[in-house]
Amino acid sequence: MIEPGKLMAQYLFYFGASPETASQAPREIPCDDDEAAIEQAFELLDTVAVEVWRGSRFVARLEPRGFLHPLQ
Repeated sequence: MIEPGKLMAQYLFYFGASPETASQAPREIPCDDDEAAIEQAFELLDTVAVEVWRGSRFVARLEPRGFLHPLQ
């Protein structure tokens, strides 16, 4: 749960590949932290990979079969 008065961080979700080769414009979704952003990415996962970024910081890449690359 988020603390009262605390702002949620904005995360970018890229579909299909990395930001340079994504198949569509990224979705910007506010999340409490990296863990919440990864959970959100699992919910959005369909037939293409999803990369999660917080600003210029890479968080995770999820593959369609549920394979998660570790945080870098």
